[in-house]
Amino acid sequence: MVKQSDGAISVESEPNRGCVFKVFLPACEGESSPDDAPVSSRSSASGNETILLVEDQAGIREVANEYLLQLGYNVLVAPDGEAAMEVVQSQNQRIDLLVTDLVMPKMGGRQLAARVAEMYPNKGAVHVWLPRCRD
Repeated sequence: MVKQSDGAISVESEPNRGCVFKVFLPACEGESSPDDAPVSSRSSASGNETILLVEDQAGIREVANEYLLQLGYNVLVAPDGEAAMEVVQSQNQRIDLLVTDLVMPKMGGRQLAARVAEMYPNKGAVHVWLPRCRD
């Protein structure tokens, strides 16, 4: 995930002393806004927005879908980027958030995010969640 985000990891290790991992990620462009502030309590998180969830592993997709539904979100699911594009093109409702894996068959998360961003030019940044790291 770090390499896919154009970052780097430094590891220092000493016997009987432990390890230090330093993760370097590129700086974000633009200015932050109050909307970017972290949520103060995980239990207070809820919403009614529409989320497009794209994940090729069924187990992860099902758990994430159930969790988001319990929080009150309207969730659209797809197993890969191509299926997600079909969902986007068939929707009459606004998609507020894209939650996607990066590495998937047919179309990866970065390409999907770029294509969805082109379809929603006035929405600003498309948000991408990286649920796990793959080789």
